[in-house]
Amino acid sequence: MNHPSSIPGSIPCSSPQWTDGYLDPAVGKQFAPVGPIQVLEQLNELRALGTYHLVLAHDVAEQPERFRKLFCNTHTAHTIIIDNSVIELGFPITLREMSEAVRALHNGHNQLYAVYPDILMDAKSTVQEIVKCAKEWASLRNDFHGVRFCAIPQGSTKEEFFKCAEDILKQVPDAVDLWGIAKNFVDGGLSPTRWEAVKTVEMVSQIYGKRRIPMHLFGFTNNLFDDMIVARESIVKGIDSAVPLHMADKGLEISFGMKGHPARGDFWKTTKDVDIKMFRNIEFIRRALIKYD
Repeated sequence: MNHPSSIPGSIPCSSPQWTDGYLDPAVGKQFAPVGPIQVLEQLNELRALGTYHLVLAHDVAEQPERFRKLFCNTHTAHTIIIDNSVIELGFPITLREMSEAVRALHNGHNQLYAVYPDILMDAKSTVQEIVKCAKEWASLRNDFHGVRFCAIPQGSTKEEFFKCAEDILKQVPDAVDLWGIAKNFVDGGLSPTRWEAVKTVEMVSQIYGKRRIPMHLFGFTNNLFDDMIVARESIVKGIDSAVPLHMADKGLEISFGMKGHPARGDFWKTTKDVDIKMFRNIEFIRRALIKYD
């Protein structure tokens, strides 16, 4: 692995661009680069990882010591969304696996969000799973102080999606600390923009939850420009994606001019070392998320 200051055309680590990674919430929204542990470790060593993260629960459960060393061995407070791995596995992880991931990442000052199970494009089953897990997973709050929970509405139509969010709050109004807006709201054909989901779910929270519940955008859709516009909404904490990393691993630079993006492929297994293209792709996203008054 090359130190970034030794990579031609790179930005030295001492530069503010990499020491704060545009992560000051007063300046820009948060971007969580998603990748295999070896890539996250390298980004952290090069001070480009930041403090806002999304990790896959099954990855953490498989290598808890490496994740714990990465996120818990300093006094830095991290915000970590622990995804239920439904995209990667085809089904959400169990309470036992989520508990193992939470145990590995909990240290008293990290802010953890455990993502409830969701069933892709299935509103009824998603509500059932979340209502069931809201009771079963309550033990996580007791065992690990400060753990919070994220719910991802699903549906095969916009109407089903919005009713899913309504039904979750009607049945377990205090069980949602963070909404997740999945990329399939756009890529699944429900709408050309996640803005519609963000604004409607925001109103649903105010009506049925009687409070303002923040949101996170899960993954990049095939419309990067829309992703960046929606991520800049005040209710949205941030957005995650592996796209800037696996595109760089293929030698590609991210841009608004691209039409869609290549599939992740076997990125988790065959990733090369972090290089300047990965830095540039991450910087592109973090610069795009800066919002000036």
